[in-house]
Amino acid sequence: MTLLSYGKSTWEEFIAAYKANSIVYCRASSNSNPASGSQTRMAFMAYVSNADNPTNVEFQYYRSVSSHSATQQGDQVYVYKLDKTAGWSVIVREAYTKIAVGSGLTSSYSNGTLTISLA
Repeated sequence: MTLLSYGKSTWEEFIAAYKANSIVYCRASSNSNPASGSQTRMAFMAYVSNADNPTNVEFQYYRSVSSHSATQQGDQVYVYKLDKTAGWSVIVREAYTKIAVGSGLTSSYSNGTLTISLA
């Protein structure tokens, strides 16, 4: 098994582990910059651009949000990407569909239930 570190490990380290058929994980922090602070998140390798000759790899970390609301109804998936030339990047994907009410409607969220009502 190989542990890479977001923002610190290199493409060469990844490709060596990949070609050795190693299981690869990525460590990252929960800070806005995943390279800073204590890297306590462990993201699994989820995708490579090409099985024989990859040029980028993605690692995923599923974040279970502790408190939901009308604006944060579900969980999040953090995608840590290492590109051969561009290096490290991160994107956050919501694990739910956001609901916006139109004119004349209101919304409230309580105990896992979203209620849409006439204003």
